[in-house]
Amino acid sequence: MVIAVLVMIIPFVTQYLDPTPGFFSCIVILIFFGAAGGVVQGSVFGIAGMLPGKFMGAVMFGNGLSGITINFLRAICLLIFPPKADSDNSFYGAMVYFVLAAVILVISSLAFVYFIKLPIVQYHVRKGTA
Repeated sequence: MVIAVLVMIIPFVTQYLDPTPGFFSCIVILIFFGAAGGVVQGSVFGIAGMLPGKFMGAVMFGNGLSGITINFLRAICLLIFPPKADSDNSFYGAMVYFVLAAVILVISSLAFVYFIKLPIVQYHVRKGTA
């Protein structure tokens, strides 16, 4: 959820702050984003490592699919909102892109909470920590 909030802040920082403070603000946001992302990835891989091998395969497949999907979404946003020097198309395209990313992150975090409560996951986690 922290990452979703950070993702939502980025377009506003770049749009409404002057270039130099906007740049440094984005760098600070991305530092926190990277730290939170590391915690999330460590948690996901840690849980998947306790489960049968096919779950780790699903995590790796999801990582690859997310990279393809997010680039595809950005291409669609650029087609719908082509950047023009005299318009706010870049901002609107970025907003759509980052809002979609935040929605996907929220859905993913809710799915993760549901996933770790499944009986099969609980069984393997107890078995792995015993």
